[in-house]
Amino acid sequence: MSITSTDSKRPVGYPVFLIIAGFVGLTAAFALTLEKIHKLLHPEEAASCDFSVIVQCGKNLGSWQGSL
Repeated sequence: MSITSTDSKRPVGYPVFLIIAGFVGLTAAFALTLEKIHKLLHPEEAASCDFSVIVQCGKNLGSWQGSL
């Protein structure tokens, strides 16, 4: 008698979610890397991800944590 069943299906939703979330995270990390390079080349310009006083990444990129 076999322990594994041939009728069982593997769940697909969670792995697809992880792949999409990983791609979104990789894209965001790449965009922040490009923003950091642009900020190093042009320190007087505001960052393109500074939308308002609450949502801004320019100050975060300038901190020591942002340089990691």
